[in-house]
Amino acid sequence: MSLKEKLVQIVGAGNFSDDPNVLKKFATDLSLTPAGAPSYMVKPKDAEEIGKIIKLANESAIPVVPVSSGIHFNGATIPKQGGIVLDLSRLNKVLEIDLDNPGQESKPVSRGSSSPMNSRRRG
Repeated sequence: MSLKEKLVQIVGAGNFSDDPNVLKKFATDLSLTPAGAPSYMVKPKDAEEIGKIIKLANESAIPVVPVSSGIHFNGATIPKQGGIVLDLSRLNKVLEIDLDNPGQESKPVSRGSSSPMNSRRRG
């Protein structure tokens, strides 16, 4: 089974892309860092899928670049050697809000929109 097939098996076809038009979105940011070129983009839904992707990337000696939002300024999310862009935009669920202690347990929230709204709804 190819790397592409394994990634699709982990995240599903709708959360995988090797389309150059999609990958182009991850090639640059707002910094002066030269453009890069990822080989694949995946959108995992949870920590289990992330673990499988990281394990597969390690076994295949392929770099992984996590991306948590659409705005970046320092070049850190630009793939330098191809590899897999790990788009974390699906990780946007608050798991628990502790009303007695300031804080909450959540999956990493991408784009900053889910957490404040959910917190306000609880009171």
